Amino acid sequence: MSSEQPSMSERFSAFLGLVRGLSDVLGSALGRGVSSAVSCWRQELRRTVSALALSMAAMLFAFAAALFAAFAVMLALWETHRILAAALIALVFALLALVAALLVRRQTAPEPSAR
Repeated sequence: MSSEQPSMSERFSAFLGLVRGLSDVLGSALGRGVSSAVSCWRQELRRTVSALALSMAAMLFAFAAALFAAFAVMLALWETHRILAAALIALVFALLALVAALLVRRQTAPEPSAR
């Protein structure tokens, strides 16, 4: 039973065909993977920007509410204790600023390195 061996050029052509086929399959799979990753990244970026914009709007409205509340307290106490009312409102705002600064400092402090 003798079978004819393929020549070197036939083997090389078959090998190149196999490599091209694998390249096409891997290229299309990787292309879909990269496209999917970019799509997820864009969606996450859109969600983050939206959350940031809504957070800024919420901060703006909270600041306006605090300002109007302080103004209402000043108006209510203006006739009897105007200096006390102004000092207490300033103290409350200063304490809130201090708490916010301490929270920022805690969140941005470098973590201690593990030894």
